[in-house]
Amino acid sequence: MNLIEFKDSGLLELYALNACSPEEKLLVEKYLDLYPALSVELDDINAALENYAQIYAETPPIGLDQKIKKQLVFKPELKSFSNVAATEVKKNHLNFYRISLAASLLVVLGLSIILFFTQSRLKDTENQLAILNQEKVLLSENVNRTSLELTNLSQSFKKISTDDFIQVKLAGTEKFPNAQMKVFWNKASKETFISLIQIPNLPSGKQFQLWALVNGKPINAGVFDSLQGILILSDVSTTQADLFAVTIEDKGGSVSPTLSEMVVAGKVIGS
Repeated sequence: MNLIEFKDSGLLELYALNACSPEEKLLVEKYLDLYPALSVELDDINAALENYAQIYAETPPIGLDQKIKKQLVFKPELKSFSNVAATEVKKNHLNFYRISLAASLLVVLGLSIILFFTQSRLKDTENQLAILNQEKVLLSENVNRTSLELTNLSQSFKKISTDDFIQVKLAGTEKFPNAQMKVFWNKASKETFISLIQIPNLPSGKQFQLWALVNGKPINAGVFDSLQGILILSDVSTTQADLFAVTIEDKGGSVSPTLSEMVVAGKVIGS
């Protein structure tokens, strides 16, 4: 058995109680040689046994010996060899009872220690099961949320694949040359989707903002975060647009675009 199995077997506690078989005793001493840390645990167990014995040890009441002597009646005529023999028998019986009581106490103590360790391990197991159940619930929620997102994404792809949507490619600006996005715009319904192909990382407290340029006037089309590859729905309050652009603004958006923070821009073909 490995070290963990050995600790769980309770042999170390039985060894401390001197309740091992010869074979078990040899096995424990072998493990004590192999794993010096076990000696510390054995010392702790022995200390616990001694502490238990001290707690439950009872001192005889004062004067108990005198009360016993008063109850003893000695008859001179009976002082013979048989009396001496009876006294020895009583002593042997008393010693036997003392030994039996001490052994019983050690057995009870040993069982109490084993029960304590068993309950402790059981508590740990219950805590681990509770954590696993919580993780299972979280995993289930994540799976359901991902499934819903995939369903919505699939429906969005089907929608923008129709002739009702115009596709506008947005290329990176001089400040963000590698950025790329796509806008899918429905003139009639004013629905707008954004495909985030390649975008820069957003600074803290910032958001992307989509703009529709109509006759040179920028119109807010909504804000969004860095959700790579996810289509984002934005509202455009116009049925006409000459150009779409995206800037980086403070979280919540701005009333006018920050031109120095323009990420991508693209003309609407046929507008």
